[in-house]
Amino acid sequence: MAQEILQTIAKALETHEPQFLVFSELDRDVASQVLAHLEQPKYNFYKSGFRLHYSAPDRYLRLVLSTEIHGSAASWMRSEVATWFGDGRLDVATLYKILGWKTTYENFSGEYATSKKTPDLAWTPCINSLHNDYPSVVLESGPSESNTQLMRDSLVWLQGTDGAVKSVFPILEDNRPDPYITIDEFFSGSPPAGLDPEEQLPLGLRRLRGLFKGTIQQSGHLTA
Repeated sequence: MAQEILQTIAKALETHEPQFLVFSELDRDVASQVLAHLEQPKYNFYKSGFRLHYSAPDRYLRLVLSTEIHGSAASWMRSEVATWFGDGRLDVATLYKILGWKTTYENFSGEYATSKKTPDLAWTPCINSLHNDYPSVVLESGPSESNTQLMRDSLVWLQGTDGAVKSVFPILEDNRPDPYITIDEFFSGSPPAGLDPEEQLPLGLRRLRGLFKGTIQQSGHLTA
């Protein structure tokens, strides 16, 4: 079973087809074998553009090819952070105290131990010159996933990091009001001196929807 899954994954990484792979109700031993093999250099997820998600309690492995929609969501998040610096909510001295990157996290705890997750974008604070083991803010977009599945994905971050991840923003298909995070949350409870921990950092979902609409139209599809 593990070998069949690995062959399917290897083919998808090589051809970029299909763009979405799901393996449900995996035996834990099979999942362990698959995940161990996926650590080999030939399974280069960063180079291939695929994102990996494995939830141990759900016994659910998913690989998703990053698309322009995912890229739009990450670009939006970066522009929001730039706006916070531009309008003075954050100062230039804090610029190097937060790192935005995309990597696969696997140091989850509790029932989520052995889980693995690659976010669309994660912001990791630098405390005492050391970057945290976990990000403080995570962005999750899933155009091929249901709202319910996106919310379940969020639980890996919120419940599997002992509270280190303060906020997860799943990009849901609804008209919720614009959310915000506080400076205290952004810096994992250790904000730089001189900043108000309770200062709200807004996230403009209207701008994100505009990016999504433009990306969809450029691909030749109609938007609602």
